Amino acid sequence: MKLKREHLLIAVVLVIGAALVAFSTIRRGPLATAGSRLRVTSMGEEGINKVVSVRLLEAHVHETIEVPGPLGITVVELDGLRARVISSPCPDKICIKMGWLERPGDYAACLPNRVLAEVLDPTEN
Repeated sequence: MKLKREHLLIAVVLVIGAALVAFSTIRRGPLATAGSRLRVTSMGEEGINKVVSVRLLEAHVHETIEVPGPLGITVVELDGLRARVISSPCPDKICIKMGWLERPGDYAACLPNRVLAEVLDPTEN
């Protein structure tokens, strides 16, 4: 049986796609571990960053943090070793669309409301 050119092209595309998925998963790094922290920062009217909250990410932690900003309250949810923005008064809701923050370096920023939530690894300040 002779391989057709189309079959070879499909196989090459599938191999490249699988390699890209594997690379992006490896590149993102490991999930947050016990000892990782969530830092929530708000930029005030004076342009000064104010750390509103720093919480340990632990399996048993389930809570919400309300962060005031110029547009209103942004709510960040902690659920075990991950966190996410669940509500914000901003118009586009990009911070909510960022989804779960599960790895050190993951962040969600609400620029209109001047709020930043970021996962820190255990060695970061």
